Amino acid sequence: MEKLRIFLANGLAGSLDLCIGTLIAAATLSEFGIQPEFWHLALGAILAVLPDFDIIPSILLGREVEGNHHITLMHRPLVIIPAAALASYLLGGPVWGLVALLCVSWHYLHDTPPLSQGGIAWLWPFDHRYWSLRGPAEPHAGHLNHREWLAAYWLQPSRLSVTEVGAGLLSLLAALLIVLQ
Repeated sequence: MEKLRIFLANGLAGSLDLCIGTLIAAATLSEFGIQPEFWHLALGAILAVLPDFDIIPSILLGREVEGNHHITLMHRPLVIIPAAALASYLLGGPVWGLVALLCVSWHYLHDTPPLSQGGIAWLWPFDHRYWSLRGPAEPHAGHLNHREWLAAYWLQPSRLSVTEVGAGLLSLLAALLIVLQ
């Protein structure tokens, strides 16, 4: 039962990125005259959690997520944003390249303090400093291990969990309205 609770808490923790990804895909496709379909929303959701793919196997297998995954290659925007945008462009054309750029960029912005903890090395490999929206940040400042973070914010109602789940639901509703129009 505890593994199920941890799995669901991780799902809630990723829900805002997933839902914003659906909205980005729906809005971008619609803006370019493409009627979005439900599978487009799924692709947008996947693109918006792409930087967390390094921890998804641990979550799915019920294993502990080790350390601060914001220090891995998957959280290096100058590497992953162009790679995701280029791959999406080659597979789906210019609109999907833009969707990937926006979805992955959203993820990193969401992972940047004060929206998250610890910061992102936005300019790596040229600058190894981690950044918040207020300037340079210590990469481990305020960082809890993954289990502590889930317990503090996602295994119980918190200001963060209620705000993010609510914003995610509103984003998903907006995406669905775009698809159904």
